[in-house]
Amino acid sequence: MGKKLRFLALFFIMLTISASMGCNVKKDTITLRYAAWNLGSIKENGLERQMIKAFMKEYPYINIEIDEKFINDYDQSMKLAATDGNIPDVFMYANNPQANSNGWCADITDIAEKDSEWNNIPLPLREAAENKGRIIALPSSMYLFGYFFNANLFKTNGKNPPKAGQNIDQFVKNVKEMTDINHGCIGLADESSILDWYPAAVNPTLGWYSWDGGRFNLNSKEFKEGIKLARSIYRSKQTYAAISEDEKKSLKGKNDWEAWNAGTVALKFDGTWVAHDYSRLPFKVGFIGIPGGRVCIVPDFHFISKGSAHPEEAYKFIKYMSAFSYQGFSKRMELAKENNLVVTSIPMIKDKKMVDAFFANNKIDGIREVYNMLNKNSYVEGTKILPGYIQARWEYVTSIKVGDLANASIGAVITDTFRGSGNIDEIAANLNSTANECVQIYPRPADN
Repeated sequence: MGKKLRFLALFFIMLTISASMGCNVKKDTITLRYAAWNLGSIKENGLERQMIKAFMKEYPYINIEIDEKFINDYDQSMKLAATDGNIPDVFMYANNPQANSNGWCADITDIAEKDSEWNNIPLPLREAAENKGRIIALPSSMYLFGYFFNANLFKTNGKNPPKAGQNIDQFVKNVKEMTDINHGCIGLADESSILDWYPAAVNPTLGWYSWDGGRFNLNSKEFKEGIKLARSIYRSKQTYAAISEDEKKSLKGKNDWEAWNAGTVALKFDGTWVAHDYSRLPFKVGFIGIPGGRVCIVPDFHFISKGSAHPEEAYKFIKYMSAFSYQGFSKRMELAKENNLVVTSIPMIKDKKMVDAFFANNKIDGIREVYNMLNKNSYVEGTKILPGYIQARWEYVTSIKVGDLANASIGAVITDTFRGSGNIDEIAANLNSTANECVQIYPRPADN
């Protein structure tokens, strides 16, 4: 071999060794502190903790340190962490506008927009993760709100079971026809959710609790109609709260939950996170979603701390734990199967094989049908995304008298309009003004 050939051979050998060494360069280990309310105990070693271990095995240079202080008192721990300037790198929080207004959230727009799987997330959820066009949160899990029904009761009463997406008139008819206290059956567990979903069901420009994207509309005809429907059902004694104590005994429950579990309630409002538990009840359960056909999504969100030194790695971790990552969701399904655990979040990924695998383990008829109805006109339940929602729906003290309360909470005032003597037509303007004061007092998505 000539000198030139020997030189080239040596050059390529050294190049190969160099490339090999480069590929095996060990990355410096980084640590991300993590806080979440769904981790359970170390002893339980549930699916979330197993997913964290799987992530660290997949990415050995990223160490996830669970902040166990948050497990027992999440809200207080978050307040203390914020006061100390020591917010975890990745965390869950109950309200996006509040987390953003507090200055806790990193702007992750540039990271998310480079992610080819970001568009797996349904459009309403992507929009709910934004503030002024910038992404501040990651939708990590997805559930659906709506009505579950006792199929056995319908069959016993000679009625056809309700269908996903049925109209409001049919829903009302079901509630009425399935109420027969003398034979131990009540049509509806609780009527109070009607006023939350009704405005969006009849007006596509409105969302949960009459939100229109900038304000509540408690003085709208849609909200008033929802109140009046709830009042009609209550006064017709077609809901558990409306009947006497002696009548409740015939339903075999001290509350509507017990009566539902005992099989004496026809329809009950809930989220699909309970689907596995409901599938174990001693009767067949179905799901119809929200009457009228618009799909209401209930999400969980994760955030990356504005102070995190490793936002790219934090995003990688959240995505792995989420329902919009094929890699992460397939691992979640695998671990659940191996350990006889349950995946509760509905997948956001578009992979049909994975979606089929998820629904193959779902024993409640109707959930997939409602899932198939997801589109750009779907909307997100208010708790986590609306500014001031908890205050505007339940907590804010009004100047309105209810019973012995001279200044009742807005929740008590609203309840009085369908279970008491309150007149929604007379107080709607006051309620609306009060609710929208909460939007101003408590954080708006655009305040940052």
